[in-house]
Amino acid sequence: MVEEKKEAELNQRYFKREYPITEDNKLAQQRYITKKSKGQSPTLTEEKALAYIVSKINPTDKELGPIEYDIKEFCDICGFDERQSYVRVREVLDGLLSRRAWIDRENGDSDGYTYFSHIHASKGSGKGYVEINDKLKSYFIDMKGNFYQFPLHDILAMKTARGIQLYKLLKSLYFKNRNIEFDIETLKGYLDCVGKYPEFKVFRKKVLRPALEDINTYSDLQVDLETVKEGKYVKRVIFHTVDLLKNALPEDIDEYNRRHRNVDREIDPDQLAFAEIYDGMGDYP
Repeated sequence: MVEEKKEAELNQRYFKREYPITEDNKLAQQRYITKKSKGQSPTLTEEKALAYIVSKINPTDKELGPIEYDIKEFCDICGFDERQSYVRVREVLDGLLSRRAWIDRENGDSDGYTYFSHIHASKGSGKGYVEINDKLKSYFIDMKGNFYQFPLHDILAMKTARGIQLYKLLKSLYFKNRNIEFDIETLKGYLDCVGKYPEFKVFRKKVLRPALEDINTYSDLQVDLETVKEGKYVKRVIFHTVDLLKNALPEDIDEYNRRHRNVDREIDPDQLAFAEIYDGMGDYP
């Protein structure tokens, strides 16, 4: 009976982790273009908390009301130790109140909006709700084709916020071109690194290498980095990107399944044997 209950709980976590994140492309293509903006992008845990909230939104809805959250559920889905993370998650949601989404306009102007207009917490229950800023609601619902989507699962084991940010950026641009090119300063703007890492080798070591390790270990993208020099200096980079599921070659599917299992084992180290959990559920994932 205990094992059946545990298996049911793990299956429930699995299905919730597969909930899709659907956002307007502009939310992934935010640019932090001044030194003063450093640190305005979400931290690692804030990225995961934000994704958890967005996974609860139905993108086909015409209206977007308050979104309920549950700290225990969040910890379960993300594989956090609830005893250690309960207070921390509240702090993370509080931190998100000060984070801004930057939306570029066609005329070159940018507008910054806080993600949430209101967070409510019920005393002692670990539950509450958040309200998305009215100015941003159209970037989560009733979109007209300029959006990208990925399963919550694909970012849960990532170790760096910039891994998540680069992953979302590449996902939002993938439909245009599999070979996605940036000049270095533009890329730094997307990753909130303006004014940092003046030497490319340091930028690569501190930012790009860990981000790509996250993407290539846990996600549905396979990304290889090419550098382009002008004279002695690297001026541009090209991300050669393959969506393993859209590519759908047998070896790509096998690779994605391997990454998927890695995530599950990492965020649920005490889970039942893989075969026991998914026996009879068909092909995985």
